[in-house]
Amino acid sequence: MCWEAMRLLNSLLKSSFYDLPECQALMALFCFHSSRFDAKTNEHGEYILYQEQNHEKWYSELILKGEYFLNKSAIGDKISKYHLEAAIAYRHTGPEDNQEKWEYILHHYNLLLLVQYSPMSALNRTYALAKVKGKVVALKEALKI
Repeated sequence: MCWEAMRLLNSLLKSSFYDLPECQALMALFCFHSSRFDAKTNEHGEYILYQEQNHEKWYSELILKGEYFLNKSAIGDKISKYHLEAAIAYRHTGPEDNQEKWEYILHHYNLLLLVQYSPMSALNRTYALAKVKGKVVALKEALKI
């Protein structure tokens, strides 16, 4: 379904009417998420946690394509939820696991919740919060959702 959505969005982006920063950011988001599809499940179809994924299974061409669309979306002064979600997904495509990465992700989740709150985004934010401020702080936030 994601591939079909990307195909349709690619067709829309060829039209000057839809070649907008928000649409570019959405394409970046699709690219980043789909770049890790092969690493997200094992041979039995069971999900593999992010930190246990084999980075060699990540599709680097889609990551580069996502970077292209994310950079292209960075015009104007409007930031959409797709910009923020794509920025978060972009940092997930990097294999490094350090404080700077998780602070960046947490910051963008904080902005995302201001732009468009959703319980799922709030819950996902708690993982980044745990990486930055610890599990106790994150659990307190999770219980508020």
